[in-house]
Amino acid sequence: MRRVQVRVTGMTCSACSSAVEAALSARRGVRRAAVSLLQNRAHVVFDPAHVKVRASVDAAPVIPSPSSRVGFCFMYKACYVQDEDIVEAIEDAGFEAEILPDSAISQPKTQKTVSGQFRIGGMTCAACVNSVQGILKKLPGVKRAVVALATSTGEVEYDSSAISKDDIVQAIEDAGFEAALLRSSEHDKVLLIVAGLHTEEDLDVLHDVLKKMEGLRHFAVNFANSEVEILFDPEVVGLRQIVDTINLESNDRLRAHVQNPYIRAASNDAHEASKTLHLLRSSLLLSVPVFFMRMVCPHIPFISSFLLMHCGPFRIGDLLKCILVSLVQFVVGKRFYIAAYRALRHGSTNMDVLVVIGTTASYLYSVCALLYGTFTGFHPPLYFETSAMIITFVLFGKYLEVLAKGKTSDAIKKLVELAPATALLLLKDKEGKYSCEKEIDASLVQPGDVLKVLPGSKVPADGIVIWGSSHVDESMVLMWMAGSISKLMASSEHPLAKAILDYAFHFHFFGKLSSSKDNMKKRKEEIFSEWLLDATDFSALPGKGIQCWLNGKKILVGNRALITENGTNIPEEAENFLIDMELNAKTGILVAYDGEFIGLIGVTDPLKREAAVVIEGLKRMGVHPVMVTGDNRRTAQAVANEVGIEDVRAEVMPAGKADVIRSLQKDGSVVAMVGDGINDSPALAAADVGMAIGAGTDIAIEAADYVLVRNNLEDVITAIDLSRKTFSRIRWELLLRYGVQRCCYPSGCRRAVPVNGTPNAAVAGGLVHGVLVG
Repeated sequence: MRRVQVRVTGMTCSACSSAVEAALSARRGVRRAAVSLLQNRAHVVFDPAHVKVRASVDAAPVIPSPSSRVGFCFMYKACYVQDEDIVEAIEDAGFEAEILPDSAISQPKTQKTVSGQFRIGGMTCAACVNSVQGILKKLPGVKRAVVALATSTGEVEYDSSAISKDDIVQAIEDAGFEAALLRSSEHDKVLLIVAGLHTEEDLDVLHDVLKKMEGLRHFAVNFANSEVEILFDPEVVGLRQIVDTINLESNDRLRAHVQNPYIRAASNDAHEASKTLHLLRSSLLLSVPVFFMRMVCPHIPFISSFLLMHCGPFRIGDLLKCILVSLVQFVVGKRFYIAAYRALRHGSTNMDVLVVIGTTASYLYSVCALLYGTFTGFHPPLYFETSAMIITFVLFGKYLEVLAKGKTSDAIKKLVELAPATALLLLKDKEGKYSCEKEIDASLVQPGDVLKVLPGSKVPADGIVIWGSSHVDESMVLMWMAGSISKLMASSEHPLAKAILDYAFHFHFFGKLSSSKDNMKKRKEEIFSEWLLDATDFSALPGKGIQCWLNGKKILVGNRALITENGTNIPEEAENFLIDMELNAKTGILVAYDGEFIGLIGVTDPLKREAAVVIEGLKRMGVHPVMVTGDNRRTAQAVANEVGIEDVRAEVMPAGKADVIRSLQKDGSVVAMVGDGINDSPALAAADVGMAIGAGTDIAIEAADYVLVRNNLEDVITAIDLSRKTFSRIRWELLLRYGVQRCCYPSGCRRAVPVNGTPNAAVAGGLVHGVLVG
C-alpha cells in the first residue's frame, strides 16, 4: 500500500470536496480517499502494484487486410498506478493538484508510533507493577509503558516496525502474568458479537462471508460465546464495512456489533472472581480439617487416640495431614508455582515467589520430619497446617482483591456507557450531495465521515464542525438546530417537545387540528414539510436562548433578557403571567416574531426526590449549601425554598459561576461544586472539588474531579463522608502503627509460644504479620 497527501487548489464548498473524493475513488487501485475542505488536502491510499491496461497507438501504418477496417496497429501496455495518476484524476475533475513532498511513503516502511492498551492479569502489588513496567521498557521499540494495578491494565507506546502487539503480550506472559490486547490506535483488531450464531450452518455462513472479504488478515470464531475476533488491514477495509458486509451477505441472518473492551474486561473480572472463589473453597475444605487435627483434636481423647494409631509405619493423623496438605500445596497452589517460575526465569521476584518459598519450606520440613519419625521412632513437631493455612489466607486476600478490582471495572464500565452509543451518519447520493442519514454504532465512525449532531445530544467522536452552529449541551430545553426543527421535533419522544407542539396547536399557531388521529397526523406532516423547514441562520445564545430567521423575519425564543435586548416590548399581561410562573418555580420561555411579542411558555424541571434530604444532610455535616444558577431570581428563590437553601446566587452567566466559586474561596473555604451542564464546567474546574452528575454533559464530566455515576445526589454525602473517614483512618493508622511497634510486638511474640515450649508457627506468623502491617 502507498499513501500520499495531495494539495488540492480550487475547492470552495463541500460539493467540490465530494467531487474530488468521487474522482479519486473511481480510479482503479485506489483503496481509500479522504478530502479535507478546510486544509485543501486529499489523503489517498492506493495499491501501486495494481495493474492497469493502457492502449497506445503504434505510429507505423499497416496495410489493411480484407477483414480489417483499421489502418493502425494498437498495442496494449501494462503499467502500474503512479502518483501522477492521482494528480491526473483530480485535474480531470477540474481542480489543481500537487503531491506534497515526503508524503509519498510506502506503508510497510513507515516508522509509526502506536499506542496499545493491554489487560494484565495476576498483578498483586507494587512490585508486580514495577516488574511488568521494567520488562516492557526493556523491549526493543517500546518508547513508554505505564501499568495500573487498580484496573489491571497497561498502556504501551511502541514502534510498530520494531515490535508487534503479539511480542508485547508474549513478553508479559513470559514474566508470569496473563496478558491480552484491549485496543490499539492502529484500529486493526476488533472483537465482534454476532447475534444469530446458533447452528453449524450459521457458522459456515459466517466463515464464507469472512473468507470472501478483502483486507482480512486473520479471524477466529468463538462459537460458544458468539464472538469473532478479526485482524484486518485498515487501509483496505474499514470496521463499518466489515460489520455491514456480515449483515448484508448473510441476508440479516447474522447481526454483528462491536463489543466494548471495557465491558469485556468487566466480564473477565467476574470470571476471575468466580475462579478464585472456587480455589478458596477448595483450600478451605482441605485446610480446616488439618487445622482441627492440630489444634482441637488432641484435646478430644477418643479422636486423639484414633489419630495416634498406626497405618503401616505412619501414624494416621500425620498421614491424613500429609495427604490433605499435598493437595493444597500442589493442586490448589499450582498457580503460585507457575507464576513464581515465570518471574524467576526473568530475574524478578513477586508475591508468588514469596508464597512458594514460605509454603514449600514448611511443607518439605514437615515431610522430612514425618519420614525421620517413621524410621527413628522420635517424632518431631510437624507444620503441615502452616503451609495449608498460608495458601488459604493468600487466596482469601486475592479474592478480596479481585472483588475490589471488579468494582473498579464496573465503575469504569458505567463511565464508558455514558459515551454516546450511536451516531447519525449523513449519506451521499449519486451526485455527491448529502441526501439522507443513517443511525450507526458510535464505534463504527470512521475518518472522513460527516455526522449530524443535534442540540442536546452528545458528540460521538472528535471532529471539525463543517456547518451549523450551536452549543452542545444535553441539558438544553430548546432542541432546534440549523433549520432542522421539523426533523427533530417530529421524531422526538421528549415530553417537553410534545408539550410545546401541543401548546402551539392549541393556540392555533398552525391552524386548527382535526380530532381524527389520522387527520391530525397528516396535518402535522404537512406543517413540518411546509413551514418549519424554512428556518435559516440558526444560532444559540448561551444563557439567553436561540434566534433564527424565517421567511426573512427574525424569531427569538429565550428568556426575558433576550427579548428586551432586541427591543421587543413585553405586554403587561404577559409580564404579570411571567412573574406568577416564576414565583411557582417555573421558567418562562418567551417568543418574539419580527420584533413583536407573540407568546410565552412556562417549563419546569421536577426536583430530584432526594434533593431536600441531601441539603438537610449536608447542613448536619457542617457544609454550607449555595445555589448558583443562570435562571431568574424569582424562580431560583422558589426552588431554593423547596429544598431548604438560604444562600442563592441567581442570573449568573456561565463565566460568572466560576467567579462566584473564587469569591467563596477567598475566605479560606474549601468549595465543592456539583453540576451537570455545559454552563457548569467553568465552575467545576475552578472549585477545589468538582462533582459531575453521571448523566451530565461530556464537558462537565471532563472538568470535574469526581463523577456521580448513579446520577443520585445522595452520593455527594457519600463522597464527603468517605473522604473524611479515609483521612481519619489514615491518622489512626499512623498512631496505632507507632503504638503497636512500641508496645505490642514483644508481647505478641511471647503469646505465640505455648507453655510446653513448642511454638505454633501459624499463630506466630499471623501475629508478626499483623504487627508489621499495623
